[in-house]
Formats: sequence, structure tokens, C-alpha cells
Amino acid sequence: MKLHQFGILFIILAAVYLLGISYKKQLVVDMKREYERMNQCLETAVDDSAGALLSSTTGRTIIYSKNEAVNRFYGSLYSSLGITDQPMMQARIQQCTPIFIVTDEDGFYVLYSQVEENEKYSSMKKCWSEKYYFVYEDEYFVYRFTFGSIVTIYDKHHLVEDKTNQSIITLDYHQVNTAPEYASFRTKHPSHFLLNEHRYQLIRQHTIMEVLEKKMKYYINQHNYVVKQCGIEYECFLPETDNALYAREVDQYSILVLFQGYPLKDEKHYFNRFDFVGAKMRQKNAYYLEKRKWYLCYHKVDCPLIQSGQVKVDYNNPIFSEEDAAKHGAYGCKKCLPQSIPEPE
Repeated sequence: MKLHQFGILFIILAAVYLLGISYKKQLVVDMKREYERMNQCLETAVDDSAGALLSSTTGRTIIYSKNEAVNRFYGSLYSSLGITDQPMMQARIQQCTPIFIVTDEDGFYVLYSQVEENEKYSSMKKCWSEKYYFVYEDEYFVYRFTFGSIVTIYDKHHLVEDKTNQSIITLDYHQVNTAPEYASFRTKHPSHFLLNEHRYQLIRQHTIMEVLEKKMKYYINQHNYVVKQCGIEYECFLPETDNALYAREVDQYSILVLFQGYPLKDEKHYFNRFDFVGAKMRQKNAYYLEKRKWYLCYHKVDCPLIQSGQVKVDYNNPIFSEEDAAKHGAYGCKKCLPQSIPEPE
């Protein structure tokens, strides 16, 4: 082979090499853009979903719709991806969503995957779970925590000398430190976490995270089984998260979505994301009604009279505005609501 032929061969090989590098670089750029686009689409869908979870309050009822939230999530995602008229792609998106969780005041629901059999093939359908509560137990009580200061306890050994003599008590945990009926408990169990603000918050948040993660792992494993029946081999998993951020975001009405296994254009890499965000519209400040001799009085949740145990309120039926209080003929507490309609003398 002559020298100029070696030169031509070298130029051809160099061109092929450079084209390969250029192709790989372009592939990386394209994948990065696709990943960014998917991130934006999913973030928008989760935000839209959270915005639909709580719409308004009316009387004593929070309008809370988990179905509206999940419909808004998928509708937003289908629209962003341009697949509103592509049922097969929509089904693929749902296969990439192993869990969709909505939380409320004292628990959560999971939208999970289930196998649906027919004569020709297996398919996947989505179902809502029962409601799961944030339950913790020690030697004294069984506790059902909320995202606020209200807790329901089951008194296993009748340690609390409550006037109602009930085993199940709903209260603001601050009352245990101040109310007369808990004096005996304070004396006998001075180191109990109900009497310590910091320990109470740690145990409450740990219980919420533990219950959520346990159920998420269970339903992710179930999803992996379901999609295998549909011919998909990708296995979803629960990623590690920043516990501080996690606790802060879900400490309210919120949406948690795990999206995994969505194939990118090269069909070798997958888009994965775990997202959680608080509902856009939080419920208004709650007020609680106290029944007096011939009228009702409403209090803020942190009213000193409640926390000191001087008054008893109905924690099971909060109201969410002073207008609602007026509709019930309730007067404002002089202590915590001095600017409201005053109580009768």
C-alpha cells in the first residue's frame, strides 16, 4: 500500500472516530435535555395535583379530594408529554408510577397497582388503599398522631383520671402538662414524652416517617410483581431521601409520588424521580367549640384556657373561620380572640 493510501485510510478512520465521539456527545446532550424535560413535566404534574387536593372549606368540612388530585396529576403529565390521545403511552406512564400517596390530618391513602386478569392477558389497574394512621404504642398508651398538636390516645391501664372515665381520649398534648386531671399521671411518670415538647415532636415525626416508609416499601414490592405479570422487567425501589426535608414537606396535607422506569430515547437509561410537595391550599386556622351553659364559645387551638385544661372543647368537629362560628351562634373567647364578638356577661 502506497503512502498516500495510508494517509487516506488514516483520514477515514479519524473521521469515523470523530463522528463516533460527536454522536456520543450529542446523545449525552439529548439525554440531558430529555431528562430536564421529564423533570419539568413531573414537577408541574405534582404541583397541579397538590393544588387540586384541597380546594376550599365549607362549614366544618374540608373539601379534600384524592381522586381529583390523582386525575389532575395524570392529566397534567399526559398534556405535558403530548400523549392525551395515546392510550398505550398513558398506560406506560401509569406503569411507571408504583405509588401515589395523599396525606390528610392524621393518616394517608396509597394509590397502588393490582393485577386485572381477563381471558387473553393480564393488565394493571389502580386502586386506593384503606386509610392508614400514624400509630405508636408504648407500655402506657396507644397513640394516634396528627400533623398538629392533637393526639388520640387509648389508655390501656386507666392511668388518666379523666372526668369522662373514657379509655379513648382526644386532646391537645400540651394539656397533659397543665390540666388537673393529668396531675396524678405527671407525678407518677414525670419523664414521659407527653410531658416533653422536644421528645414528643421527635417521636411523632419518627412515627409518621416510619409508617409511611413501611407502606411504601410494601406497595412498591407489590407493584414490581404486578408489572412483571404485564411483561415489564424493570424493578422499582424506594430511594434514599433527606429525612429533614421529607419530614418538613409531609408534615401537612401533601402528595408523594414515586415515578420510576420510564425509558429514555436511547432505551438503555431510565428516568426516575421521587417527589413530595405540600398541598397548595392549606386549611384555614382551625377553631374548636366549647359548650357553655346556654351558648357556644370558640377558641384557637393554642388558647391558654384549652392548654391549661380550664375548658373542654370538641376536637372532632373543628370550624375554620369566624364566619362559620357566627353561623353556629358561637361567641369568641375573651382570652385568645379578644377582637371577636364578645361573650355574654
